[in-house]
Amino acid sequence: MVIIRDILSDFSDEEDIELCDDDDDIESNEATSVTYVNPSSFFVNIDAAAGQDLSYRNNHLSSDCDNELYVGMQFDSKEATVSAIKHYHFSHSFDYVVSESRPDIYVGKCVHFGAGCEWRIRASRSCKRDIWEIRKISGPHTCVSTNICQDHRKLNSSFIADCIIQLVVADPGIPIKALVKEVLSRFGYTVTYRKAWIAKQIAMSRIFGDWEGSYKELPRWFNAVQWYLPGTIVRYGASNHDSPNTYILDRVFWAFKPCIEGFAFCKPILQVDGTFLTGKYNGTLLIASSQDGNRRIFPVAFAIVEGETKEAWEWFFFNIRSFVTQEANICIISDRGTGLLGALRVELPQWRNAHSVYCIRHVASNFNKEFRDTDLKEKVIAMGYELMRPRFEGMLDALRQKNPRAGAWLDNIPKDKWTQSYDEGRRYGHMTTNLAECVNSVLKGSRALPITALVTTTYHRLNAWFIHHRTEAENMIRAGHVYCEELSNVITENNRKATCHVVRNFSRNSGVAEVEVTGRRRTRVYTVRLMESWCDCGEFQSLRLPCSHAVATCASLNLDCGQFIAHIYRLDNIVKVYGVEFQPIANVEYWPTYSGPTFIPNPDMRRNRKGRPKTKRIQNEMDDSQSQHHKKCGLCRTEGHTRKNCPHQNREIGQSSRHNN
Repeated sequence: MVIIRDILSDFSDEEDIELCDDDDDIESNEATSVTYVNPSSFFVNIDAAAGQDLSYRNNHLSSDCDNELYVGMQFDSKEATVSAIKHYHFSHSFDYVVSESRPDIYVGKCVHFGAGCEWRIRASRSCKRDIWEIRKISGPHTCVSTNICQDHRKLNSSFIADCIIQLVVADPGIPIKALVKEVLSRFGYTVTYRKAWIAKQIAMSRIFGDWEGSYKELPRWFNAVQWYLPGTIVRYGASNHDSPNTYILDRVFWAFKPCIEGFAFCKPILQVDGTFLTGKYNGTLLIASSQDGNRRIFPVAFAIVEGETKEAWEWFFFNIRSFVTQEANICIISDRGTGLLGALRVELPQWRNAHSVYCIRHVASNFNKEFRDTDLKEKVIAMGYELMRPRFEGMLDALRQKNPRAGAWLDNIPKDKWTQSYDEGRRYGHMTTNLAECVNSVLKGSRALPITALVTTTYHRLNAWFIHHRTEAENMIRAGHVYCEELSNVITENNRKATCHVVRNFSRNSGVAEVEVTGRRRTRVYTVRLMESWCDCGEFQSLRLPCSHAVATCASLNLDCGQFIAHIYRLDNIVKVYGVEFQPIANVEYWPTYSGPTFIPNPDMRRNRKGRPKTKRIQNEMDDSQSQHHKKCGLCRTEGHTRKNCPHQNREIGQSSRHNN
């Protein structure tokens, strides 16, 4: 593999999407060119209705929705003419074939023409008026329709793409099932999942450009971003190709300048995760995320690679360490994937005192796969979240007594990798990779887009997040706040609890004290060491935020507890997180000249043309435990039964009419 760094090149986007089209008798529409600098409303989370600019033609041209055809019927284009003829045949359950199709003439006849049915239609274009008109219709359909199929031969992917294109514009992540239902509601036919999926790909190619052209556009777009937003990092991993100045793009890594600068003011944690792409070409989107002091997700870096392999993760971590941050004491939170752990073993020693810890949900999931005991699994999760070491050890001993083999399994994992009580506050209370998974969820619809459109999505989404969070923090500062509202409530609650504590000071200089807390059943005593940011309860060192025991100790020593609150929680620090602004990418005519190589997709990564395309990963018990919803029937969407024994299944359109005996 050849690693290409900071290379730039021009290209022309003239290739058509390579998708299966089952409409051989109608002229295909070429994919329209796309200017990627003008994002759709989807990119910036603006209501689609606010951005509509629908023109109204006050004339006598017929709409596509007319169900009857007559001589003299006029249309503004050939496509509208063909659409009206198809609508007629959908609604009446007839079929026809095209006998002649030219730029100015369209002739069709019944599939049974010459065998009892003489229906024939001829439409042509008027050069003087520049409209299409039905010139002749020979007789009605006299064939008997015996069509009981759920699909129609003329209801092809290209036609469906024309019908659903506005839905895809509003939400590129719209589920295929929703498109199938849309076709059913409009035409009364249930098309296959595959046909609807291909129709969506065609619609997306018309909106965002075709996939192959998008690969060529990518380095040119990144070159423009680096021109208008200096400091943005882009790295390519590519393989040689037979054509000169052309490379097969295997990997691309990017981190925008505002994210690089803002990470220095976030919590020193990185949550990493990967999610697969669902477009024409397979691949995996890797994401590294952090969190600001107001508990807002902060994406740091992205990469598109061939998969979650050891080599891909090594390349990702190398780029983060080399070009994004060289900060010491960073805590990397991840799952326990084989490739990811192998990459960390290679890369982590080259970081400055970095630490790798595991997501407790993934640890518990691996535990449950081994022992198939959900009760023990829940205890493992509780042990991971436990803040006090004595309590953790007691829970671990109890688990060993119940299942010695399970205890031995946990002993093979270092305690500082999966427990809060032993991690010395490196996690800042983050026990899962939920941050990265939340970013994955936000970008779910974008994963089906061509590569340049996907990258453009990250740019405009991040810009919207930066503006919102920066404005939010600045408004709170102007209102006189020092910390965000949620943290202020925590501090107020700790102050309230501190009034009920009894403090015995041992050292004023080092801030060592014992705090006695009287509960309903018993009294507990906690040792506090202010200068070490330590409390026996574990909350002080874990969250870098004074617990009620530390607040009580500060009050007894006449100290301001605010000095022991980590600086990352202050609003003036949060403003610095979002201090560097994104810049608008000018129109393509203003982009700088690009003279680097051209990229093409890896043909081996082409999605399988057969079978149902996957858009969701396989769910496991970890996902079930997070869901608060009860399972519902796939047909009637009610609880208590499944699709197989649904009492309403015979009423569903397209279902068998046989009755269960």
